[in-house]
Amino acid sequence: MTKFLLSAAAVAAFAMPSMAAAQQAQPSAADLRPNSDFKQQFEERQLFAQPEKASDAYQESQKIARCLNGRGVSDDIIGGALSDDTDYTALTTSLRGDSRACLRDTMGGLPMMVSSSLAEERLKTMTFEDRALEMDMSVAEPFYTPADGVATIDHIGRCMAVYSPGLTKKVFATRPGSDAEMEAMALLYRVTWECGVSEVPEGVPTAFQRVALAHALYDWSILNGD
Repeated sequence: MTKFLLSAAAVAAFAMPSMAAAQQAQPSAADLRPNSDFKQQFEERQLFAQPEKASDAYQESQKIARCLNGRGVSDDIIGGALSDDTDYTALTTSLRGDSRACLRDTMGGLPMMVSSSLAEERLKTMTFEDRALEMDMSVAEPFYTPADGVATIDHIGRCMAVYSPGLTKKVFATRPGSDAEMEAMALLYRVTWECGVSEVPEGVPTAFQRVALAHALYDWSILNGD
């Protein structure tokens, strides 16, 4: 996996220990066909350095996810950097096989973004309070606390989802890369003081933060039986 450091300003704002890196799972080529690790890492870095293109890639991935959702694919193809399928093997296998038609009329999509977009689709039918009214901390803390003490943007996303599930979901009602998306994220970070991050982290494109938030809220909803 590739680790990306957050800006110094963002790191200084973190109250949770060692929240210094934003970690993302490696995406494959745009058409989801197998390719070399070098190309995967190159494309990931290209998008990470170009926020607008990352947001465009997310929108393209949403098209694929809507198709997958409409076909009633199994929840098992949703992966995530903190899941049991960090390489999105189930998703890419599906898109090379029974679900290949979902790639038609698209520019292709990054596996992690298709996966998080599918998580967003599943979350549309669920309802959450903006701020959690109660929770079992014996379940919540292990969910968002890094086992090795090094927190990434994915752990931050999980913390946000636990304490502000409804505000997290409101991010997904916005278009990737839009002012509305940034406003929704800004409110989420500002209100969720428990996570020690009062502003949207600099240096991490919102598309990658959205990946973390979508997987986080989906995983939290499954853990709680929603």
